[in-house]
Amino acid sequence: MSSPTRWCRIAAAASWTADVGPPRTELLSRAERSAASFSARILAHVIGELSSHPDITSLPRPWVHGVTDLADTQTLRDPVLLRIIDPSPGPLRVHAGRTVVPMTLLEGMALLEDHDAVLVTFGQDAIAPHHEALAAALILTRESPNPALVLHPPVLRRTSSHLGATGAKEHPLSVSLRIVRAINVGQPTIETVACRDVDHQAHWRIELGAVD
Repeated sequence: MSSPTRWCRIAAAASWTADVGPPRTELLSRAERSAASFSARILAHVIGELSSHPDITSLPRPWVHGVTDLADTQTLRDPVLLRIIDPSPGPLRVHAGRTVVPMTLLEGMALLEDHDAVLVTFGQDAIAPHHEALAAALILTRESPNPALVLHPPVLRRTSSHLGATGAKEHPLSVSLRIVRAINVGQPTIETVACRDVDHQAHWRIELGAVD
């Protein structure tokens, strides 16, 4: 992975959880809806939201997809999704456990060194006993009409004793939902993700800041 850009703009963002009701899959034909996996349908929902954004004329390539469960990478072979996005040479899959969100964002930002825009998605089917299905999507870009916020590369920091990083019972992808919601309301935020794979005193810091 090459070094990520210093910061990037966000052209559009979307998310899906069970709270919003059944996934809207207007991008799919009736036959495709019946054949597609649930993971593919929720990804189709957020991709459809991006496609309908007034500033988006086409979905960018490359495509980076983050999951916590390796089994969910099978979703990316779903012919329905491949037809919608037509990735070439295919999606870059990121599987990084609890740190999947910062790792996926870093991969996407690194690709901006060679591309004008990158599609970044997150998706997971329900995992018993605590986690519900969810999906999120962002279009990262070097340029965007009337941007309100910029995304800084996630950085690894020492964790102070009072810092509340992502909890053990929270879905590792929940932070992606909070980032999408902050983008859609134009609200800067700083999110933290515990980095238990490195040591207990470290966390990833994800900053969504106002445009200077």
